[in-house]
Amino acid sequence: MPELPIRDTLSEIARLYRQGRFRQALPLAQHTVELAEQQLGENHPDLAEGFHYLGEIYRELGNYQQAESPYLRALKIKRAAFGKDHPTFARSLNSLARLYEEMGKYAAAEPLFQQALAVRQAALGEESADVAESLHDLAQLSESLGRLTQAEMQANRALEIRRKVLGEDQPDVAESLQLLARLDGQRGQLRQGEARARQALEIRRRLLGETHPYYAGSLATVASFLGHRGDLSEAEKLTRQARELLQQTVGEDHPAYAHILSLLAGFTGFQGRIADAEKLAREALEIRRRVLGEKHPSCSSSLLVLAWVERIDHRLDEAEAHVRQALDILRNSLGEKHHEYAECLNELAGILIEDGRAAEAEPLLQQSIAILRETFGDNHPGVANALVELSGALLAAGRFQEAEP
Repeated sequence: MPELPIRDTLSEIARLYRQGRFRQALPLAQHTVELAEQQLGENHPDLAEGFHYLGEIYRELGNYQQAESPYLRALKIKRAAFGKDHPTFARSLNSLARLYEEMGKYAAAEPLFQQALAVRQAALGEESADVAESLHDLAQLSESLGRLTQAEMQANRALEIRRKVLGEDQPDVAESLQLLARLDGQRGQLRQGEARARQALEIRRRLLGETHPYYAGSLATVASFLGHRGDLSEAEKLTRQARELLQQTVGEDHPAYAHILSLLAGFTGFQGRIADAEKLAREALEIRRRVLGEKHPSCSSSLLVLAWVERIDHRLDEAEAHVRQALDILRNSLGEKHHEYAECLNELAGILIEDGRAAEAEPLLQQSIAILRETFGDNHPGVANALVELSGALLAAGRFQEAEP
């Protein structure tokens, strides 16, 4: 069978990528870059495009170590062919920054995101789909770093541009709604968050289909809101649907799959199936350690879920050890002012109170409350929960007047 021209194969790779068929796109992208280098030479823009897609596909499949080199090759060629002020250079720069953000290399990601945004604004104006993409990705980085007010502003601006430039019924709009739903959830605005999550889910269902891995992400987000309001059966059902979809599309050795397992661990644990919950939590932790490394912030999330299961099972020593591991990860990766660090302090304090060590818990809760108030204000559910824990610690210590609200 004769070879397709390089640009035709690049178009086919792009089509498979948009459809979320990353596994099918990978061998074609690998073959295309080999062929393009042979036929066009090592400095041709079409080779750069092939390397760009190869990086994108590796990233989507969770093969982060393999993704970096193709992105760097694409950037080198594009810099020589177009210069550093061209939108196509900014596109690959933004993708490399996204890779670093997903790997937890936040300090490396941020200046690249900012550079890509500046190039796109200068070349394309303030309102373009590319500028919206940069703003959205910066919002995700801000979310990871705990800068939630900044994240919300960036995400809303990206959504505004996307609606204006692309229209309402677009996958990019769903992506923005998905991010804003997560931010709503973190702020305790659960009704608004669930509405946005369902809107994103519906757009993705219609435009991408129910076999696209991004659809699994939306299922998981809706499930998390259902879990918050106590509909555990439906939450588990949607999460299992997402799990099956990710198994078929990106495989089990993937951070998104680990996230699904952590959600399932929570839903099964709340329903009293402790052994199942622990197995899921341990599997999620192992995947994240293997794919992302033991120091990645998401490993702290898996450790906390595992500790929560152990705490339910009255294995307080094991739970405490895992929470302290999570605290170390968060301290070193995100710092002691991050709201996830505060939530981790709450969990440790709860374990200490149960273990009869209320005096040790009190300063942890005071620290947590200060962080949460700074991040969310006084009316956030996390602040209320920490205050309840603090009151319990003071009562346990016999300081009854201080424990009164």
